[in-house]
Amino acid sequence: MSNKRALVSCTILSLQDFCFVYPCCKGCLSRLSQKSKRAICGRCGFSCDLQNIDYRYRPSFKVSRNRDIFGVTVFGGCLNPFFGITAGGLQRCV
Repeated sequence: MSNKRALVSCTILSLQDFCFVYPCCKGCLSRLSQKSKRAICGRCGFSCDLQNIDYRYRPSFKVSRNRDIFGVTVFGGCLNPFFGITAGGLQRCV
């Protein structure tokens, strides 16, 4: 998994998806599938009770830069300072 960061100067035009947090695997950070009372990772096989799910941010934006329009998706904890709360904390509030 890449750990590179980049600062991009652009204008956000819209939020592409209103569901901008997702349940994630504690091992590989992939999206968990919720089956009955358990959550299961299809990638590494991790499973947990629904009460113990971690969440990650994944907002997708339509942005413009230098007359170009493109999509940008941002993952993970780098967004905690912008929201002032972790994705799991935000999910519990909603």
